[in-house]
Amino acid sequence: MTKTKEKKSKSEKTNRNRRGYSFLGALFSLFAALVLWFYVQDAESPDYRKTFHSVPVSMQSLSSSFSVIEGGENTVDITLVGKRSDLNKIKNSDLEAYLDLSSINRPGNYQPEISVLVPEGAELFECFPQKATLFVDQTISLSIPVRVELGSYTADAGIGIDAVPALSAILVKGPKTILEQISYAKVSTGDLGQVTTGFERNAPYELCNSDGRVINSRYVIMPERNIRVQLEVYKTKEVPLTVKSKNGWWEGNGLSYNVSPKSVIIKGDPALIDSVNSIPALILDEQSLDANHYEATLSPGQLVLPDGVELGETLGDIAVSMVLEDYTFRTLRMNLSHTHVAVTAPSGGLTYDFADDYLEFKIRGGGNVLSAATLNDFYLNIDLSYLDTVGKAEVPVQIVQTSASEGKYYAVGNYTVEVEITK
Repeated sequence: MTKTKEKKSKSEKTNRNRRGYSFLGALFSLFAALVLWFYVQDAESPDYRKTFHSVPVSMQSLSSSFSVIEGGENTVDITLVGKRSDLNKIKNSDLEAYLDLSSINRPGNYQPEISVLVPEGAELFECFPQKATLFVDQTISLSIPVRVELGSYTADAGIGIDAVPALSAILVKGPKTILEQISYAKVSTGDLGQVTTGFERNAPYELCNSDGRVINSRYVIMPERNIRVQLEVYKTKEVPLTVKSKNGWWEGNGLSYNVSPKSVIIKGDPALIDSVNSIPALILDEQSLDANHYEATLSPGQLVLPDGVELGETLGDIAVSMVLEDYTFRTLRMNLSHTHVAVTAPSGGLTYDFADDYLEFKIRGGGNVLSAATLNDFYLNIDLSYLDTVGKAEVPVQIVQTSASEGKYYAVGNYTVEVEITK
């Protein structure tokens, strides 16, 4: 009986263990089934959302006449909805975000909507931001003239400064609507202190409109921020305007004149200006004038200024009148065979013969000395060397005065003789 009971006890224990294992197995299977069901439901649910960050935005259909000046670099965050299994296959590069700019036909600020193309199996849930902010215009380059704004300085009387920029113009680039407002680039030298000689300075500049208002724009691309300026020291001086004769024959010999204005301000290097005491408004060729009275109206550009000297003021027309007092005329006749006639023969062995035997020419001088003039006071030079064909020709005659008679009287006018060239 004892053995029977022991057997029975072992059998009952075994059955209990089997029932325990069956329950745990069933519980594990149920748990696995639930996990699998939730996974399948989640993976296959069409409501799963996934966000893709920093997707680049491209621009399409913008007219070639325009450029995006600002706002061309955009990214968006795109949220898609769909099955997890489908969304997990999508990469940022599979998404396309773009701006359709085909409607832009004038410069300005725009906020176009961002469009998104998504792969098959997904839908767009959200795009952030929804719009881009753009500034659109034509990009041009423009040459802007440079002006220098001279700062304060101290210097001796009559001393001034010319500020000459190393660049007469600078090239800037940017939106057309902004660049068209710019009139010039203003260079400011600042305070220069005591000035005695020329020097250089690198100075900043600003872009200004025609009213002098500074135009600041982050859209405008400028070259270097400083421009080199040469500061040249000059001196101004007021000197009289005079009338002179080309050969000096009228100087102090009864010549009176009037010039209006009577004086002019000149400008130049201080040492050079100190050496200039007058400016000839007109230099007259005594031999080309045979009247005792002469008048002329000149422009400032006709003034005979020394090298390195310029006008230091703006002038209008200059009126000049001149009178020769006690200057009379006399006519001399010189035979062309006279010893004071020098003829250079034609080339090639050709010979010559004058149509006339003599030449009459007019001389001019003071009445008290003119009567003493003789043919021996003048020479005639006749050059035929350039004539190389037979025939008749009119050739110029150069009238040369001897040194003994210079300053007393002189020949007036231009003269020619007719010559026949033969073999």
